[in-house]
Amino acid sequence: MPDRDRLIAAIYDAAADPNAYERFVAALSEYLENTAVRAWKLRDLSEIDIGVIEADRGLALHFANMNERLAQASDRGAPGSLRERIAGRSGLALLIDRQGHVASLSPAARAMFQGDVPTAEALADLLHADDARRLRNAVTDHVVHQRSVAPGILRAEAFHLVQRTLRCEATGLEYLGIEALTVTWSPHLETLLETSFALTPAEMRVLRRLVVGENVKSMSRRFARSEGTVRNQIKSILAKTGAGGLANLNRIVALIAENVAGAPAPSALRTGASVKLDILTLPDGRALEVRQQGPADGHPVLFIHGMLFGSELPGPALDCLKRYGLRLIAPSRPNFGLSDPPPGPPEAEADRLVEDLVFVLDHYGLDRTVCLTNIVGAIYGYALAAAVPERISGLVHAAASIPVLKARQFVSMPPTQRLICFLMRFAPAFLPPLLQSGIAQLRASGAGPFLDTLYEEGTCDHAVTQRPDLSDLLKRSVHFATDRGYLPAYTDTAHVVRDWSGYAAKTCALGRPSIHVHGDLDPQYPLRDLAHFTGRFQNMQLRRVEGAGQLVLFDQPEPIIRAVAELAGQGAGAGENRAP
Repeated sequence: MPDRDRLIAAIYDAAADPNAYERFVAALSEYLENTAVRAWKLRDLSEIDIGVIEADRGLALHFANMNERLAQASDRGAPGSLRERIAGRSGLALLIDRQGHVASLSPAARAMFQGDVPTAEALADLLHADDARRLRNAVTDHVVHQRSVAPGILRAEAFHLVQRTLRCEATGLEYLGIEALTVTWSPHLETLLETSFALTPAEMRVLRRLVVGENVKSMSRRFARSEGTVRNQIKSILAKTGAGGLANLNRIVALIAENVAGAPAPSALRTGASVKLDILTLPDGRALEVRQQGPADGHPVLFIHGMLFGSELPGPALDCLKRYGLRLIAPSRPNFGLSDPPPGPPEAEADRLVEDLVFVLDHYGLDRTVCLTNIVGAIYGYALAAAVPERISGLVHAAASIPVLKARQFVSMPPTQRLICFLMRFAPAFLPPLLQSGIAQLRASGAGPFLDTLYEEGTCDHAVTQRPDLSDLLKRSVHFATDRGYLPAYTDTAHVVRDWSGYAAKTCALGRPSIHVHGDLDPQYPLRDLAHFTGRFQNMQLRRVEGAGQLVLFDQPEPIIRAVAELAGQGAGAGENRAP
């Protein structure tokens, strides 16, 4: 079968079968090898003939068809299937388009209005007066002014709703989404809430009733406690969670519940390690998850996570933090974990994220601190230091990404990573189906086969993913990065394949030291390429970790945490903090 026909067959196999992702990657790679890149034997990017693909309109239509099928596969939860997701909700949910029409609604929403399609005005009549006014204002902003609506809670007697702008990734259209805040309680969720916020069993009982809209008088009768006792318990819950009010409390619990479903329980939380989860509300109303790890009185350090591996660290890394007296403050970047999507386009995220990170520094009272990054987090760390150098005293980068600009960089990458970077650089319209297909495999078969596709058997990184003490954590990290869809990976890849070294040049010119800690077996960003990159700048050094790959932060955290400790003690005021 010719390469093109084999690729087309693989496209439709992957659209129908999540487990066909690996075959799709192989077929696409083989097709490129025999058309655009001539078996990946490249010496210069000018040798690439991407025009042969761009001119093949029939193939482009097959890719578009694949993307549409993946987006409509509601049983796979593809990130673009907004209408299918809303129609399949068990609770009240609906979408309003830019013309003010209901574009999709759940069976519960239809039943609530006796089979009729509800109007926004009819829904507003069910809400408390202030919240009805907020809903009407949101509809006006969405339909009349064509503006985005920040997430907000709407209260009725028996339920709470969340309203916000939702974007369909398959079509690019924006809708006003209105969904019931539903929480599925589980032992994992209760452990997470109790440990993160130090809630008592009595407070947990009250919290469970609060999130379904039960009032103080009803809870007083249910628990045989005075109304004053129930109110005091609610005040304690609000203080411990930092929610500030019942609306934000409901939002925090619903976001956490939505994102922990089906994921392995975090071992750090089960064992009572020094981990704390905060949900901050940014000035524009977006939610931002922040994980704190390390001793509560430790020296504060900002941590920016990578593309597929989040901010949760394994036991040995937590031991290092304790030994060196460091506390990591790790925001989940927009679209990761519990954090809401960013307001701007993917290509502008490195510069836009600075505002969110400065908000985090201000919230935790950090005038100046060291910044630790992992893999692609290096881009955002350098962008932050270049924009606000007075807030960053130095940077430590674990397995840092570097700009992928030369032919030999593409050639030396592992097959899947090479394909992703290649498509982003030369044919970005073909990338979303590839990413969606990978996420479909992940959701159908779990994170194990997905990690096997990224890290080939026989490599040190593959061995790390198989370690019993790391396997569950790495699987949770993959869910952390992909539960919101393909946009996080798309955004980060867009930055990897452009020349962002200007951020590093400005940071070094301002005298901020940078330490790159890199495994000598890193398959995606080889040590020789890091040596060339770091050799271009002053105030930048490279430290080699023998026998480590891209997962060095999880595999051998000691040299990385030690480098952070070194920089945290350098210079006047490095890492100093003030009370929030």
